Amino acid sequence: MEIEANELFDAYRELYFEGGTSSVYLWDMDRGFAGCFLIKKKVEGSAFVKEGYWNSIHVVEVQEEGAAKATYKLTTTIMLNMGVQRAEVGVTNLSGSLTRQSEMTSAVTEVKTHVANIGGMIEHMENDMRSNLNELYILKTRDIVNSLRGSGDGPAQSASHVQNLNAAVMTHGATRKHDTD
Repeated sequence: MEIEANELFDAYRELYFEGGTSSVYLWDMDRGFAGCFLIKKKVEGSAFVKEGYWNSIHVVEVQEEGAAKATYKLTTTIMLNMGVQRAEVGVTNLSGSLTRQSEMTSAVTEVKTHVANIGGMIEHMENDMRSNLNELYILKTRDIVNSLRGSGDGPAQSASHVQNLNAAVMTHGATRKHDTD
């Protein structure tokens, strides 16, 4: 099963990531098995990201309930790092990680094998997390950065207002009592 999972996950990695490295490791447990499905995609010199990486770590625990049913518990962590160096944004680095869990019970048949069930869970989880990373984190960060870089010099005060304020501060300083301690 591990050999089949590695072959299928390698095809998945190529279709979704167009490069990178993937590995699958499985081990036996008392009432089933567990596995770790890994993807590492390094990016260098793309149109938007000077350098960075995407690491997906999917750990699944399979509890077999007889020959025809199993419960799958999936924990996925995505670690993302993007270094951007462009005139529009300057030198920027965005990094972080996101972890999510899901569980499902499914039939196990010749068509819906363990590998097919796990693969569907991983694909759904990764698509959901990729969407969340883009919409909630990257776009929100961009909005915040743009608002900070936005409006120019801030409110302008007239010269007479600034003179009056300076005079008030100087008067207060001259009449202020000083502690002798």
